[in-house]
Amino acid sequence: MKKIFLFAAAVMTALSMNAAQVWNVSEWTAADPYETLDNNGLILIPGSKTFKVTENNKSWENPNDQTDAFSFTKRLQAGGAGKATERAIQIPVNANENVEVWAITSNSTTTGKIYFGSASADINGEGLNYFCYQAKSAGNIVVYADCNANYYAFRTGATNVTPNVTDGGEGGEGGEGAAGVWNFSEWGASTGYTNQVKNNLGLYACSPSAETQITNFGLTEANSKKFDDGFEGSMRFKLNGGGYSSAAGFSATPTQRFVYFDVTAVSHIKVWFLTGGSGERTLFITDGENTIASLAHDGSSDKLILEGDSKGAGRIYIFADQACNLYKIEATNVGTTQEIKEDEQGIEELLVAPKATKMVYKGQVVIVKEGRMFNLLGAEVLK
Repeated sequence: MKKIFLFAAAVMTALSMNAAQVWNVSEWTAADPYETLDNNGLILIPGSKTFKVTENNKSWENPNDQTDAFSFTKRLQAGGAGKATERAIQIPVNANENVEVWAITSNSTTTGKIYFGSASADINGEGLNYFCYQAKSAGNIVVYADCNANYYAFRTGATNVTPNVTDGGEGGEGGEGAAGVWNFSEWGASTGYTNQVKNNLGLYACSPSAETQITNFGLTEANSKKFDDGFEGSMRFKLNGGGYSSAAGFSATPTQRFVYFDVTAVSHIKVWFLTGGSGERTLFITDGENTIASLAHDGSSDKLILEGDSKGAGRIYIFADQACNLYKIEATNVGTTQEIKEDEQGIEELLVAPKATKMVYKGQVVIVKEGRMFNLLGAEVLK
């Protein structure tokens, strides 16, 4: 009778594992850099960085099920701290499905956090770390660590495991299923903002090295409007100009006077706004390469709403061709927005420079000038 029960248990385990999707890095080709971004549905998000796959042995066994075990021979090296748009891994999931990750920091003394959208857990280098997170809804989970981490495998759909990563972890603003709401009526008056992240919304006035600094971006003042959908705003956030210079012309990656945030999956974005003066003016929502949505309008007193859906995880930009006034922004699947640093700027100068051309390199749009490559925020891309 005991043998029958053991056989039945083994059959149930096999069934639960057959339903699982496994991405085992040991089955990938060792490479530096590793340039296969789509690995049977699992998407690598290098951003301006690169991953590499190298040989390294690790083993793991499910403490509750000895038939569930791995002997790893390779690892995916992130090469540094990640964020939702860089050194990250996008994993497709079904609703209420377990997402498992085997990872370790780059050395025994490094510690940090690993993120599953908005959820997070501690990661260290003392031994192979096992993480299991249960997704709330179908879509994509973006996984990354805030330290240099190495990944060995990813799995979804296993039912013989218990989640050990919960929502509400430290630093987990936004994430899979999380909404971002920025009602500028709640911000209070301001004469303008410098470059920063405020309430998980990125604000960018201009490059710190710009000859003339912009000081009136984000001027926030009392101005009450009621929109057709019932929303009533009492304060307006003024862009006070276009998101790009007239010399450079339109680019899906703005260079000045824009707001931004990072999303971990397909995001629905909605903006309540008015144009800031006479003549036709256009507000844009972009992902840095493509225009997600835009609305051109001539009439500064009309209350307008712009909506669109991103293609997936990444950074979202909101800006205009001329002055427009924002009252509220909403978005789904918002992650932790990483601040744009000074060394990521300079794209405006590149765009107007002689003999500067655009091309695609390692899955990202870059600008090539005099044999050097730069991403769309101006940071140099190493070959």
